[in-house]
Amino acid sequence: MIGGERWSDEPGFEEEVAPYGVTGICGSGIIEVIAEMYLAGIINQDGVVQGGPAAHSERVVADGRTFSYVLHHEGERTLAITQADIRAIQLAKAALYAGIRLLMEHFVAVMAIPHRHDAFPLLSEHIALPATTERDPAPGRGPGRRRRRTQAINPS
Repeated sequence: MIGGERWSDEPGFEEEVAPYGVTGICGSGIIEVIAEMYLAGIINQDGVVQGGPAAHSERVVADGRTFSYVLHHEGERTLAITQADIRAIQLAKAALYAGIRLLMEHFVAVMAIPHRHDAFPLLSEHIALPATTERDPAPGRGPGRRRRRTQAINPS
């Protein structure tokens, strides 16, 4: 639970949340609840909360034209997963998928920096590359590594 250190099945949880009660569910929690709702047949593959389980469970309740799944009910407070909550998760998942796919297709494949071993021949189709130049050795030097300077030994 957000704002608390204990899990709901740990001793002391009730005392910790007593001043303000259970008020919401974290992001990873709602993902897990929706997955379990699917596995239990409460929602179908399209994410629609099914009304059929309402006959067998007091947790599936009518909510306007759709249904909700009640996670926690205490006094006048009810914590439920609504059809709108499931739709928000579906949209977030789609946005993350699209963003990752865009990164994989465009930025990773196209915007990678060319180097000697992986020249990215199609990169120039997407961006203007600077002109390539051959490296010329310094005047008076041939190809190869630079030699280290050695100190002259003074015979005095």
